[in-house]
Amino acid sequence: MSKLTELAVQRAAKEERLHRIGKRIRDLALEIVIAVAFVCAVITCAVMRPNDNIAETHTHFHEFALVVNTLLVFGILIKWFRDAWRRRVFWVALAAMMLLHVVACLLMLDRLAELPFIYYALIDVGEWGVLDQVLRRILSGNVRLA
Repeated sequence: MSKLTELAVQRAAKEERLHRIGKRIRDLALEIVIAVAFVCAVITCAVMRPNDNIAETHTHFHEFALVVNTLLVFGILIKWFRDAWRRRVFWVALAAMMLLHVVACLLMLDRLAELPFIYYALIDVGEWGVLDQVLRRILSGNVRLA
């Protein structure tokens, strides 16, 4: 290999590393913004409680837990399927799955007086396994949406 070709390969490798570093910085900044928003939401819920009525606080807690759980489940799925972000079918499938998730969770929370945190963790692991396989099948073209 000539000296000029080696320099071109080295330059391309350096540019690729810089590009990856830029993506990492962007992803880290996005994750920091999400974490700060989450902390602000928790503080706001703690400070702005409507009153000290335990029944109302408990109801709001379930709603808050549903929102956090949904963000966690679908945020991780979005991260896992980064390659599919530009495909419309991915976002349509994700929106449909999110709607089913929210409806199922609301029905479940309506019937249960209390749902301990450990159940959220167990349900999330199951959801990730199922939703991952469903999205992979949809994105591979084996399943049609319509």
